[in-house]
Amino acid sequence: DLGLRVPVTFTEAQLASSEFFVYFTASGTVDYWIDDLSLSQPYNTPPAWEISGGFLDIASDGGAFEGSSYLAVTGRTYSWQDAGQNLDASCLTAGVEYELSAQVKLPAGAACFNDGSECPGLVVRWVNSDGANQYK
Repeated sequence: DLGLRVPVTFTEAQLASSEFFVYFTASGTVDYWIDDLSLSQPYNTPPAWEISGGFLDIASDGGAFEGSSYLAVTGRTYSWQDAGQNLDASCLTAGVEYELSAQVKLPAGAACFNDGSECPGLVVRWVNSDGANQYK
């Protein structure tokens, strides 16, 4: 199991974006499981999960880090196929540091190296005023 923690601070310009999306990324096409995604500051209603390819399933087979279920991302055929959630920027405050955190599990035998290569990661994407994607 991997405990991911990503500190993020947003500017006024970033929060003016019409689209904020937090997603998990993993090298290659390895399956992965996500549990306990949280934002360190209060956030009203957690948004629904979305997937950019492969299969998304809420599993309840006892493999959860906490509780009874977790998100399984399987059947990825390209490295860009990931799971994520849209965030409502109106619930965020410019200049405040937030911490995104989650528990991620890889299947038995999957490689994750000490240098961070091949490991799942958390990414925040937003659209700037020019319509271009920006990443954190």
